Amino acid sequence: MLKSFGKAAVDPLLNSFLSSVGISKLYPRLIQDVQLMINELENVTVLWEELWLSTLQDLHSDVMRRINLLKEEAARIAENVTLSQGEKNKINAAKYSAMMAPVVVALERRLASTSRKPETPHEIWFHEECREQLKSAILTFKTPPASSAALGDVWRPFDNIAASLSSYQRKSSISLGEVAPQLALLSSSDVPMPGLERQIIASESDRGLTATLQGIVTIASFSEQVAILSTKTKPKKIVILGSDGHKYTYLLKGREDLRLDARIMQLLQAFNGFLRSSPETRSHSLVIRYYSVTPISGRAGLIQWVDNVISIYSIFKSWQNRAQLAHLSSLGAGNTKNSVPPPVPRPSDMFYGKIIPALKEKGIRRVISRRDWPHEVKRKVLLDLMKEAPRQLLHQELWCASEGFKAFSLKLKRYFIRNLKRLFNFFVLVQIAFCAEVFLAPML
Repeated sequence: MLKSFGKAAVDPLLNSFLSSVGISKLYPRLIQDVQLMINELENVTVLWEELWLSTLQDLHSDVMRRINLLKEEAARIAENVTLSQGEKNKINAAKYSAMMAPVVVALERRLASTSRKPETPHEIWFHEECREQLKSAILTFKTPPASSAALGDVWRPFDNIAASLSSYQRKSSISLGEVAPQLALLSSSDVPMPGLERQIIASESDRGLTATLQGIVTIASFSEQVAILSTKTKPKKIVILGSDGHKYTYLLKGREDLRLDARIMQLLQAFNGFLRSSPETRSHSLVIRYYSVTPISGRAGLIQWVDNVISIYSIFKSWQNRAQLAHLSSLGAGNTKNSVPPPVPRPSDMFYGKIIPALKEKGIRRVISRRDWPHEVKRKVLLDLMKEAPRQLLHQELWCASEGFKAFSLKLKRYFIRNLKRLFNFFVLVQIAFCAEVFLAPML
């Protein structure tokens, strides 16, 4: 049995629901285990150093823009011969405080969110290593500099902290005991394995819920090592051992509302039912591959890990590398020992390399919101980029990954049905407000 953790329930609506139907009295251990796992997984989703690094990176460009404006204003005030130096300093200080007030508010809010009593060894480490540095940096930042020449130094302490946190974030894994010690001690639970809910639904049609809970796969324990992916939001790859002895892998993703994704996956399951009901589609084994999405809060959730897949981005990068090698070979550069091939351009660099000149031709500055960019400009850039990539790129990948023509033909058909899935997802997104009401109405 798990130890009591003394935290409030994650969602007041969930508490109200549990109280009204009496589930907490019928299945006390199940409810306790679920609440514990939700609280612990939320702590793992976004670590404190990740919160701070994201905050500092997001604020950096805005602060630099404000500093440049303050420098221009200070130069204009310096030219005013009617003001004494003391008056100029007071005006510059007042303008600095007013200009940087929103940044200070954002920093102090982030400090407050990471100043509660540490609950894990990792949070204790963060408090000991970073809390005083952050408090000192905020205090220094709030104090107006003595002169305009010192404006460039006000953000330097945060740059140093960000560099330190960035070097720490290069770690590819972390111990579960450091970030969620109660999950690390877990040896058994009554919580059903995420993504296997259909076994509960199928069993409920024949038996009661009490009998059902005894025959399903539940979470037995968590793997000690948590992998940290190198993407921007730093999602975590976790492995859960089930009561059946099998391992189940999930992506713990934060900073994103996954409830919409979960609804789409439910609709895709229904869509698969339509495909199975038709003899024509069933004979061609046409199905939509979906995965389980289990929201644990409004900003985090578990996504089933799908093995043996390759992203379109990696296919494009591989083609770029091959194209560059072929180009260098045709120029004879491959025979030059001391030649260093130029780096392969990133897709984002290729995009901005075309969109910025196109926007300038229209007299539009890049700083405006992307939503305000003219559609004809974006469409022209997209078509130009499409011309630079071979039309048969995916066709060749599917062919090379096939054992023969029959397998290749089947892959093409499945690729076609997945394109239908994308169109279907788009339709769902357009109609999601209506769909949400339809799903929620029977529950209210």
